[in-house]
Amino acid sequence: TLTITSVTNPNSPAMTITVYVLSGATTLLINNSAGLGDGSGGSAANWEQDYIDGLTFANCSTYVVTNDLVAARIAADNALTGVTKIFYNVGWTFPGLTDNLVNQLTAFLDNGGRLFIAGQDIGWEQFDVTNSPYYTPTCQAFYTNYLHASFLNDGTTAPNVAFNLNTSDVVFGSVPNTTLINYYGNGSGGPYFYPEEISPLGTAAVINYYGTGTAKKGGVRFTDGVYKTVYLGVGIEMLSSQATKN
Repeated sequence: TLTITSVTNPNSPAMTITVYVLSGATTLLINNSAGLGDGSGGSAANWEQDYIDGLTFANCSTYVVTNDLVAARIAADNALTGVTKIFYNVGWTFPGLTDNLVNQLTAFLDNGGRLFIAGQDIGWEQFDVTNSPYYTPTCQAFYTNYLHASFLNDGTTAPNVAFNLNTSDVVFGSVPNTTLINYYGNGSGGPYFYPEEISPLGTAAVINYYGTGTAKKGGVRFTDGVYKTVYLGVGIEMLSSQATKN
């Protein structure tokens, strides 16, 4: 942060300029700066430690943390040189996707990037057009064509507590099963607990199922040899097991 004051006129207002320097980073952890779904304020940075713990567990020491607004500026200024992986922490914040950010993420992926994104209402905000004020055609297209997912419904509390990994998946099959917690508490209409049910499109692979059986799917991953995406219909802050989070 650079602050400039006048020597000649010391009573004049100071001018402050903030400059962001990205150096030596391979991984970007982005916290959505938008507020929680219940209007209580805060942002996804409230639970960023779960992502930091996972990066530490993976022996990644070349990560930096920022928010979506700064990340979009970094990308627009072509300053992502050397960054190959983005973790986007959405959780239960709105809007999770915006045209500005999506346009930058699209360019990042088209250049061979890897994106992990997790949150319990990302699909709802884009495809429940009756109740959501956040959807845009650009974000809907990104959800379909880059996350390679189809939103089915908002999920329900009791049947979707069990979070069971797809044991046949070569990437996530060995991750231990766990349960989901009601991380965001309760409102007048009940728990703020919406583990989204989604379906993979095309050659995308299923990451996990809710409850017993394989009928309800909650995460998909995709790669086409150019980019990779991993999308969970819950935030990792909702996973009760630290081992599963890692």
